[in-house]
Amino acid sequence: MPKKEKDISFYDFLYEDKQRIPFYFSQIFEGLTTGIETLEESKKSRNIEPSLGASKSYLRYEKTSEVIKSSKEFKEPLDIITLKLLEEIDISKLPSFEKAEEGQLFLEKGSFYLVSKEMLKSLYSWFTEILNRIHIAKNPKKKYEEINKIATLFQMNTKDVEFLADQIELLIPFIKNVEFETFIIFITENNQKLLGIIKEENLRDSLNSYYLKYGGKFIPNTYLVGIKDYYAQAILDTSINELVEVFESIKAMAIQVSDYDLMTPLTIFRIVNSS
Repeated sequence: MPKKEKDISFYDFLYEDKQRIPFYFSQIFEGLTTGIETLEESKKSRNIEPSLGASKSYLRYEKTSEVIKSSKEFKEPLDIITLKLLEEIDISKLPSFEKAEEGQLFLEKGSFYLVSKEMLKSLYSWFTEILNRIHIAKNPKKKYEEINKIATLFQMNTKDVEFLADQIELLIPFIKNVEFETFIIFITENNQKLLGIIKEENLRDSLNSYYLKYGGKFIPNTYLVGIKDYYAQAILDTSINELVEVFESIKAMAIQVSDYDLMTPLTIFRIVNSS
């Protein structure tokens, strides 16, 4: 009688936060080290030196012996740590993003898209170049056309575009020195839009491989375990309101953050079935 095959499901981790996951794991299990092995190694050496005397030659022979002790620590791979952590917190009982409290873990299923920091840098460089053309434009009609073009493309108010063009001399050095980060857009099965920052080195495959495989499409059937971020508080200091307004306008060039709920992704994975 043929043996019945057993269905097996695997976690296929696409993203793991290599900083937070081990840190959380160590708080639960009191560290990451799973064992220490002490090794003893005997080291023997011989030293033979020829010496020449007045009437004869002879050899001086020295022998030394020492014991070297060393210890080796065993640490589990990140995938095993992540699996143990997910098992310990029991992700099946985690709430959805909508039901989670601020600062609480959540689980969502949906699709995600990655926006690289290189893409953002290119976008901002191009944007500032267009703003500079508006700033130095002599022809009012040409200037108005450029403003409307940018406003339509980025879904911005024409007054905001004109304001940024007037501040271009301040914006250019700022954008040249700003450090961009790659972010993730995650759309849940309920069409809720989530936004978070990731570190590219924590991706299982390179960012280029994602773009080659999926292009501009979202990667479907994925699960996200993350932290629901706290809602940011408005700055009450009116002396820096203008600076804040400029910064918010700069962010709006790439994405309308107000359209998204903010979160911190811990891990993104797929479920792979054997049959």
